[in-house]
Amino acid sequence: MNKYKHIRNKAVLLREDGHSLNTICKMLNRSKTTVYYWIKNIVIKRKRLFLSFNNANHLKKCHILAGTALRNKFKRIHEEYENRACKIWEHNFDNVCFLEFLMGYMTEGFKKGKWVVGVCNSDMSFMLFMKNWFEILNINKKEIQYEIQLHVDQNEDEVKDFWDKNLNISNIRTIRKSNSGKMKGRNWNSKYGVLSLRFYDAYLKTMINTWTNLYKKDIVKKIPKLNEVNGAWPNLVRLLDGVQEICWFKSNRSDL
Repeated sequence: MNKYKHIRNKAVLLREDGHSLNTICKMLNRSKTTVYYWIKNIVIKRKRLFLSFNNANHLKKCHILAGTALRNKFKRIHEEYENRACKIWEHNFDNVCFLEFLMGYMTEGFKKGKWVVGVCNSDMSFMLFMKNWFEILNINKKEIQYEIQLHVDQNEDEVKDFWDKNLNISNIRTIRKSNSGKMKGRNWNSKYGVLSLRFYDAYLKTMINTWTNLYKKDIVKKIPKLNEVNGAWPNLVRLLDGVQEICWFKSNRSDL
């Protein structure tokens, strides 16, 4: 018996710690009869905070099933928003203002990420237009974040006052670019920095992606084919030909 004394003591400690008979047998590689004889009179001092091997496998399967159910749930929600976007498109596909918003997002909007909705540009009128649309579409009342990218030689207070005055925004975060090298005499393409606005709404992003895909398909349908010109397209071709003839005539007349 002394030969297995250390194993018996370990079984007693494991039992006091709350392990089950099956778990102790697997951990010590001993039969149930032997282990039971060792621990039958041992009082469990505390309940284990972890599960046995079999229960852990069962819990893992439950986690997998729960994860699958959660993914299917959000997949159904996104499909509902896609259907809602299609219905909105049916009533607004000829709305010029709405199409301009989609074109603006297709060119300057955030494409990456499933949750981020936003746009970035330095033109004040364009950003005001997109800001108004985002405020209309932000039905879930998500917080809109504003950020300005500045060169090292731009005045931060002046830039913030400009955007606050024109877009009525005050909580603007600034990021400095250090690669301008304080160049002198350059022409400012972004005199008041580059403004970006964003917020996190996965469902609205799904709707915008659906609208842009439908708009792209509509654009492709409207592209005139050169071998099937009709309507106003030939008139445009003749007009362009006339302009080219006038330019050629002027370039070859020395008295003009």
